[in-house]
Amino acid sequence: MQGNSIDLKWLLGDISLRDLDTAILNNDSILIQGRGNNYYNCLFSFDDAEALTNRRDLFYPFVRLYDGTSRVDVSDYTDNLSFSGINVPFYVSRETLRNRIASGNTAYFTGIERISTSCLALKVQLEAALIATVDLSLFVTPSNTVGNLPRHYDNVDGLILQISGRKTWKLWGIAATDPLLVEKRSNVSEMATDDNVHATYTLEAGDLLFVPAGMIHETDTTDDHSIHITVGVTPFRWYNVMSDYLAPRLAGPRPAPRLQLGEAINSLRERLLNGRYPSRPGLIGSRIMGVDLDDQRRLLWARWIPTHIRDLGNQIEIFFHGNKLRLPKTCHKMVRKLHDAQSAVAIRDLLAAGHEELCLKALSALLDNGIAVKDIGGT
Repeated sequence: MQGNSIDLKWLLGDISLRDLDTAILNNDSILIQGRGNNYYNCLFSFDDAEALTNRRDLFYPFVRLYDGTSRVDVSDYTDNLSFSGINVPFYVSRETLRNRIASGNTAYFTGIERISTSCLALKVQLEAALIATVDLSLFVTPSNTVGNLPRHYDNVDGLILQISGRKTWKLWGIAATDPLLVEKRSNVSEMATDDNVHATYTLEAGDLLFVPAGMIHETDTTDDHSIHITVGVTPFRWYNVMSDYLAPRLAGPRPAPRLQLGEAINSLRERLLNGRYPSRPGLIGSRIMGVDLDDQRRLLWARWIPTHIRDLGNQIEIFFHGNKLRLPKTCHKMVRKLHDAQSAVAIRDLLAAGHEELCLKALSALLDNGIAVKDIGGT
């Protein structure tokens, strides 16, 4: 079932962004229960999952299989695609997929927003609210499967949406406070034993579980199947800070001939002391939401978000986080003034740089997308 009446409030209920920030800072999970078996049907239903496993256009790596201890070798469930004379594992037949699930494998579908308009709508809503990259993955697990995936931790904050059936989650402590994609601890099984389980939750249809990045977990099913969606929110990481510092200095026809480490440290220190960098994108989002566009308010360009401004003639285009925002050409001077300012600029001064009504709408768009933020110390 497809639908578009979904947003952050629908997903989180009474849980606020501040609650998520607190859970992240305390390395803790959050559980929401009692919302009814059909709560997620407007997003993705049992019938949608059934239809997905019956499709004839499935392929690797969109579909991956796990046998409870490790990932199933891709050659065991794919047909080859001949590419430039080389056979590449690619096609996944529906018969093979359904037989594998029936035999106890967990099917993992990555990026389901590509085949579901409702999931895409949720992705767009969350990325706008959290100012972060969001991806949705679907997991289909048969009954009586112990250790659907080996004990592990993820590099992203996860919102677990139990679509159908039942699944038990075992949670341990944080293995890595800032896990990187290129680094994985090899001693997870030693850190997470049956004797030191931090929490155990059994999710039923309609429930939601928040698991922060780096938290070790394992899942089981018993006498019921399980279909759940993991909403992965890519957290802000410290290498993003250095990347944001280096990018403008290395770009363009004349990159900086010398990069001073002391300058970089002082630049980062100033931003940290002024609260410019959060530990997770949600902290930015909580500052952006509900901004009052009083003309006395002072704004800053969010320099921790890599952006590129391009002139399109009658419009200007701003690239950010892989997205594009187009604004009227009459707002060009205002955008440049805010972008080039070394300190916060009052809204009244920004509005004087172009058509006031259009510029006000443009500022709202910049704030909504996290490209601009209100000055924390401003009046």
